Amino acid sequence: MAVVDPVPSEKAPEELKALYDTLSKTHGRVPNFFATMAHRPGALKAFLPLYATVMREGTVEAKYKELAYLKTSALNGCEYCARGPGLPPSRSRRSLSTSGARCSTRRRRPCCSTRSG
Repeated sequence: MAVVDPVPSEKAPEELKALYDTLSKTHGRVPNFFATMAHRPGALKAFLPLYATVMREGTVEAKYKELAYLKTSALNGCEYCARGPGLPPSRSRRSLSTSGARCSTRRRRPCCSTRSG
């Protein structure tokens, strides 16, 4: 099954350089989810404000929102989740397993628990 690889910082389109810098400062690196969306710069630029609104607003803490989409990714055997090294430490497979979620190595298939990098 085809996998779309993230766009590394050094190959990011010029129009996304500043955005990549901001994401790196915010997350410590450019999360794979966002770097994969960078194949379509317009989609990434349109998605980030929505993502920020979902994560910042509401009564549910951001860490629980993040856990919900990561757990969904793990339960679906998501290729994004299974590629653990691309995740920051707070989103690693180890942190998922300590939270009760587990990545399925039997059912790796692309999905988008659109937490979503």
